[in-house]
Amino acid sequence: MVGTVLERGRAGDHGASPFGVEVELVQPRLGRPRPRMEHDGYHVYYVLAGGGRLAHLVLGDGSAREADATSLRSGDIFAVAPRTPHALETSEAGGMVLLSISVPVDLGRWGGRGANRLVRGAAGGSMAAGGGEEVDPAPEQITLKGQDTPGCLLSSRLRRTAELLTFRLPNNDNRIAPIFDPFRDCTPFTCSIEILEPLGRIPKHVHDESYELFVVLSGSADLFLNDSGDPTTAAEGDTMLVRPGNFHSIANSSRSERLFMLSIILPNEQFARQVWEGTYSGKLEETDVSHLVE
Repeated sequence: MVGTVLERGRAGDHGASPFGVEVELVQPRLGRPRPRMEHDGYHVYYVLAGGGRLAHLVLGDGSAREADATSLRSGDIFAVAPRTPHALETSEAGGMVLLSISVPVDLGRWGGRGANRLVRGAAGGSMAAGGGEEVDPAPEQITLKGQDTPGCLLSSRLRRTAELLTFRLPNNDNRIAPIFDPFRDCTPFTCSIEILEPLGRIPKHVHDESYELFVVLSGSADLFLNDSGDPTTAAEGDTMLVRPGNFHSIANSSRSERLFMLSIILPNEQFARQVWEGTYSGKLEETDVSHLVE
């Protein structure tokens, strides 16, 4: 069962989104699960509720054989590389709820600047129902904090929410927890969890070449674009897409609640380096994890 939140447009369409965002319910089923594979992009999954398995498949002669599998639980975030056959399954009666995001390998077919978009989440806003760029040398904090990886993301890679490290950028009120990035995973994008304290704000900035996707996981966000003094407010489950060349800032207007967002920036530009060279602010706090794990 799939609910589309933001539809990935066709290359060359004016104003099209290079990302596709869905909320998916994987239900128990008899027999083998449906094989999946992205031919021209990555797929990022966030387990919102429930648990299950990610199986890597070997395809041949019209059949699919399981090579290995990884267990999944609420709060897990994993990425699957292009042309990687895989399947998702669960034995839990309530199923496994996933935030599912398709990310292209590059933006060569989506060029041009156009309108920004905000898309309301499904079910009334409730979320609970190969081509990397050259990035040498890597920031020292990756090694100093024990975050080195054995190689590029060539099949799939899983990171657990409670293990993520956070950093602060200069003059920013938010903490950023990098999940996937060019330095550790050779991805052309950076995927992060961003946390704004009550009344916190991401200062106005612009990306010359990058699209930036925000999915509100908890709380609400006020998005300010260009010279507009009137924000667009995004609630839990809403998706915001900012296209290249648009000045933007995000504020948490709540006086008591933190704002949690999943963000993806493509291409990375210098974002991952700025994060890893920021001020280390520890692992995600237990109160943070409680907002991100069922």
